[in-house]
Amino acid sequence: MELENAFGRPGTEWRTHLDAAKLKACGFHHTLAELQGEKLAATVEFNQAIGNPYLIIRSLAPEVYKSADLLKKTADAVNEAAEKVKPHKMRVGYHNHSADFNRIDGEYWWNRFADATTKDVVLQLDTGNASQLTGAIIIDLVRRNAGRTRTMHVKPFSKQNPDAHIGADELDWPAIMTAVESTGGVEWYNHRVRTRGRAAGRRAQSEPRGLQEDASVGGLAFRAQTEQVEPRAFGPGALKLRGDRCTGRARGGRPCAGERLGEPALPGAAFVCRSPNSKLASSGLPGRPVAAL
Repeated sequence: MELENAFGRPGTEWRTHLDAAKLKACGFHHTLAELQGEKLAATVEFNQAIGNPYLIIRSLAPEVYKSADLLKKTADAVNEAAEKVKPHKMRVGYHNHSADFNRIDGEYWWNRFADATTKDVVLQLDTGNASQLTGAIIIDLVRRNAGRTRTMHVKPFSKQNPDAHIGADELDWPAIMTAVESTGGVEWYNHRVRTRGRAAGRRAQSEPRGLQEDASVGGLAFRAQTEQVEPRAFGPGALKLRGDRCTGRARGGRPCAGERLGEPALPGAAFVCRSPNSKLASSGLPGRPVAAL
C-alpha cells in the first residue's frame, strides 16, 4: 500500500490498520518541505511507525520545471534529504508528472534531474504521466537511468481512449516490464485503475509479475495484495453513489443496491450504505476493502 495522505492520523494508527489487513507500506507521497528542516524528524517518525522505506516527493513548484538553476537547487535539496534519511534505512524518491518532460537545453527535465541526484534517490516512474508529452519513450527512460526505477506507477495511456485499461492502451507493456525488471531495479508495482477518468482503486504487490485485481473502491486510494484481504463484499470499482442510492455488483457478478446512510464515522471511509441483506458495508475503509461490518 502506498499512502498519499495520512488524513491527520498518526503513523501508529495507520500501522494498526495495515497490520489488521495484512498490508505492507511501500511508499508515502510527501512534499519536499516535509523532508527538510524541523519537519523531517516528524516525517521519519511517521514512516518508521508504518514500516515504510520509500519517501516519495509527489511534485514540485511549476517554475522548477522551467529553470536549470532551480532544477540544480532542488536536486541538491533532494540529495541532502536522501543522505539524512539513509541512517534510518529509508530512501527519498521523486514521482513524475507530465511537466517533467519539458526540455531544458534539449534534454528532458526528468533526465537532468536524474543526473543531478545521487543513485540513492528513487525515480518513481509514472508510465501514464510520462506518456502525455510526445517523445517520452518509457523504455528509453528506464534504460538511461538504470537501477533507479525501484517503484513504478503502472498506468495505461491512450490518446484515442483515455479510459483504456492496460492491454487495451497504446503502451508496449511486455517491453516496459522487461526493461524495468532487467535494468530498472523494480521492487514495487503500483497499479492504478481509472473509471470514467477518476481513480477507482489502487494497489501494489512485491512480486514483479502477475498483477492482481484491485482490492478496494470508494475514495481512499490504497494498494493491497488482494489474496490477503478477505472477505470483501464488492468487486473493484463496482460500488457507486447515485444520489442517495449506492449500486454495484458483488463478487461473482451478482447485482446489489442499497440506501446511502450518510457520511460514516469511520476515518477515511467514503460512505456507508445498507445492502439488501440489511448488513452495513463501508467503502474505502483504510487498509480494508469494501466489507460487511
